[in-house]
Amino acid sequence: MKPARALAAATSTWLAVCSARAQQPPPLPAPPPQADVPPQLPPTTPQQPRPSDGRRAGAYPNYPVYPYPPYAYPYPYAPYAYPGPPPAGPSAPHEDSSARRHDGFYFQLASGLTHERVSFDGKGSRSGAATGGAVDLAFGGTVSRGLVIAGAVSFRSATVELEAGGAAATPAAVRSSLIGLMLAYYPDPKRGLHFQAGAGFATAHVSDGDDDYAPGASARDAVGASDFDGFGVLAAVGHEWYISDDWSVGLAARVDAAWVQGQGTVDATARQLAPSARFTLTFH
Repeated sequence: MKPARALAAATSTWLAVCSARAQQPPPLPAPPPQADVPPQLPPTTPQQPRPSDGRRAGAYPNYPVYPYPPYAYPYPYAPYAYPGPPPAGPSAPHEDSSARRHDGFYFQLASGLTHERVSFDGKGSRSGAATGGAVDLAFGGTVSRGLVIAGAVSFRSATVELEAGGAAATPAAVRSSLIGLMLAYYPDPKRGLHFQAGAGFATAHVSDGDDDYAPGASARDAVGASDFDGFGVLAAVGHEWYISDDWSVGLAARVDAAWVQGQGTVDATARQLAPSARFTLTFH
């Protein structure tokens, strides 16, 4: 029974396939060969003209129409005017950096009172002291901040009563000078405090106290010589106040010292010490 059923099923399947093939249409014939034809681009949609009423092409039909503004639309505001530079005011006066400052050329004139102390060793030892006068001059220039190098000359004169033990005092006019180099230092160039120091060639001339211009026999005999020369030094401290941009006045305390020798009837030596107070006039 089973073989018979299988045979019947195979027969039915074969009949169905044959029936389906019979119902299919015949195949189309192949197209004839054609010559090479350049490829054609897809058709383009022609640009639609702009409507005369101002609407965009293809816009919704009921879309409201707004006309475009004219090309040269007037600006409703005036152009902004930027302010110019402010007017130039009066220029500040030029300040001279050297005004009221100790710098540059240096000149000083000083004068005052001195207390001359002198001692001679020749024909014995004689010494004395007296008050006299002094004058100084200095010329130079600033070489560094607040530092001045100058050539200086000073003169002193005093009439001294020379005493020797119990002998009678002998009046002697002693004129002294110092020529040399001097240093002046201003710690603050804009202020007046200054210090001075110097050294140089020192001289002393001794004459009779009754006749200051002619060698006096009594004075010369008392000390053994009339002309002396040697080495001298000076030191001073003072303060100045400006009275203009370059000129200043001041006061100074100064000490001069000298060691000199002379030849006459005997070889004599002299030692001098002269503290003084001086009024100064300075251009610096």
